[in-house]
Amino acid sequence: MPIFQRALLTAICCGALVTPANAFVRGDANGDQAIDISDPVAILQVLFTPGSAPLSCTDAGDTNDDGSFDISDAVFLLSHLFIPGSPPPPEPFPLSGADPTPDALGDCDATSLPFVVAVESFVCGAPDTFEIFREAADFEVFWSQYASIFFPPPPQPVVDFSNEMVVAIVQNHSTGGFFISIDELIATGGDIEVHFTAGSPLGGCPVTTATTAPHSIVITPLAPGDPVALSTVVDTCP
Repeated sequence: MPIFQRALLTAICCGALVTPANAFVRGDANGDQAIDISDPVAILQVLFTPGSAPLSCTDAGDTNDDGSFDISDAVFLLSHLFIPGSPPPPEPFPLSGADPTPDALGDCDATSLPFVVAVESFVCGAPDTFEIFREAADFEVFWSQYASIFFPPPPQPVVDFSNEMVVAIVQNHSTGGFFISIDELIATGGDIEVHFTAGSPLGGCPVTTATTAPHSIVITPLAPGDPVALSTVVDTCP
């Protein structure tokens, strides 16, 4: 199921989103994180409807990667979508990445990745974590630690690792009063910027003396890059 159509997952346990500069998915002409009939329509509209706004990434509209943006791109994408056996768009497709072919179409803006929150809470069994999980086996190991303090353990979120990945932040503290929330993910071409808000209690605020592990775990479309933490610290008084 596409990430943008999935309902939020829930559980009781253990941000920002980053997009690489000049990265794009070839064929996603309108930038809606999906490749469908709306993309060749967007291409034709830009080409033939006066006053239409240009594509935010012309390289994404160069679906046949011939270095130009014209009607052949709409025809190529329509063939891919509706004629069995037609070739898919060249790289970067189906994942986001840089254009391997030099051309004069200009650079693309960094891309913000959509995501859904799988879990966001303040207790879990996982150690401090800041990681992107792209393999099911690695996420299963993490989740077994995460769920180890619960009985019964919460179900593991459903993730299609052929098209999705998991971004997880866990920070353990000796008291309560802390929280973490992933705000945005941005793919920049080489990194995944993870923008998140981290709340910490003001001095003198009453807090629990129990160990807590505020965390934020989200599911987002698969994209290349190492995670880079970009946090905003907020003083709180619970």
